[in-house]
Amino acid sequence: MDIKVAVISIALYVLNNLYLKKITLGFLQMFFISYFNDVLAGIFFISVSNIILSFLKKRICELKRIVIILLCAGIIWEFFPILIHQNATCDMFDIIAYMLGGLIYWIIIKEKGAS
Repeated sequence: MDIKVAVISIALYVLNNLYLKKITLGFLQMFFISYFNDVLAGIFFISVSNIILSFLKKRICELKRIVIILLCAGIIWEFFPILIHQNATCDMFDIIAYMLGGLIYWIIIKEKGAS
């Protein structure tokens, strides 16, 4: 399941960068330009983490853990670059988008587990 989720995340990332950012307008375009890839990053990060953890017979599947992991990763991804690169920027909404991706991942695995 995690491999499928990771592959679909990559496909949506490519679709967004090649197509969705260009054909949408207004708020939707702003979302696809600014935040959609960040939502996908949250989904992708947890699915790849679970692929790696599966070799240890472990998984990250509790919503609380997913959100905490993505909050910590988001803080690092958003704040560390401004410490090392003077032109880097920080967007708190990116962190929210990462966690939204984690929520979507959790919903996907819960739905798959229920069926």
